[in-house]
Amino acid sequence: MQMFPLVAKGAVVRRRSKVLVGPVDLTLGGQGTSIVIGPNGAGKTTLLKMLHGIVRMNGGSLDWACPLDEAQKHQAFVFQTPVMMRRSVIDNIAYPLRLTGIARKEARARAADWAKRVGLGGILERQATMLSGGERQKLALARALVREPQVLFLDEPCAALDGRATREIEEILAHASESGT
Repeated sequence: MQMFPLVAKGAVVRRRSKVLVGPVDLTLGGQGTSIVIGPNGAGKTTLLKMLHGIVRMNGGSLDWACPLDEAQKHQAFVFQTPVMMRRSVIDNIAYPLRLTGIARKEARARAADWAKRVGLGGILERQATMLSGGERQKLALARALVREPQVLFLDEPCAALDGRATREIEEILAHASESGT
């Protein structure tokens, strides 16, 4: 399925009549990595959420090369501060697969594989809420990547991590990119 280009024309996000983002004119071709840089409060996170479809636009248009519902099935988002459900590591990673109707056994098998890929294979049954910051970010990446998205939106995934954890996250992202995300 061809998702790109993604074209934004005059895209605007407002809250209480204050413009948070826009107007934005942008075309993403789908190849490589695109990075948004700017000062705190510039609207980077809001822009990413708008592109992902979790923040409603107040003006302009945003068009994928395929129907929106199809585009949404093939993308994922990792927040700066990942949300941990009060479940085990394996069940956190399996959750998006279960939402798509994949059987529990298959979802848990795929989740275990992804946990291993990101370095969490030894703590599958640990409660996700008990993980360190780096472990939480790895879990969030595994939960996003387990669905094998074509597009991965990342909101400062290494912001609060030390050097070693940052390198580990960067390595996971490099492998994901090489695999077609």
